[in-house]
Amino acid sequence: MPYRPLEPRLLGNVRRTANLYDEDLKHLCSTTKDHNVFQVLAEFKLPEEKGKAGSARQSLTAKYGNLPSVAGFTFKTVRDLGGDVEYLAVRYQPDAIVEGAWDAWNVEREERKMENREVVLAKKAKAKVEAEAIAARIRKAQEGE
Repeated sequence: MPYRPLEPRLLGNVRRTANLYDEDLKHLCSTTKDHNVFQVLAEFKLPEEKGKAGSARQSLTAKYGNLPSVAGFTFKTVRDLGGDVEYLAVRYQPDAIVEGAWDAWNVEREERKMENREVVLAKKAKAKVEAEAIAARIRKAQEGE
C-alpha cells in the first residue's frame, strides 16, 4: 500500500509525549531570561483533552524528578479562569540544582521499578496459584458427576 500525506486537519489531534518536550526544555535552559518563571509548555482544550495535562506533568516529573534540586524543573498544571483550557507549565531554576541529586534520583527511580516489577511478579504468581486451585476444583467436580 503506498503511503500518502497525513491530512493537516488530523494533526490537531496529535499530542506530544514527554520525549517530545525535550527540545522545549533545552531551549528553556539556554534562555536565561526565562529562568525562575513559569512558562507554558502546552495547552489542552477542555473537556476534549481532560486529564492530558496532568498525565504529561506526571510523565515529565517521572523523567526529570519531582524536585527542582534534581534537574532544576518544576512542572505544574493550571486551568484558566474560564475553565476551557488547561496548561502544562514548567519553571527552570538552575540555582536549585544540587550536585549528585540527579544520580540519586536515577538510583531511586530504578529501585522503584524493581519494587514494582517484584509486586507484579508476585501478583502473577498468586493469580496462577488461584487459577490452578480453581481448575483443580472444576476437575474434581467433573469427576464427581
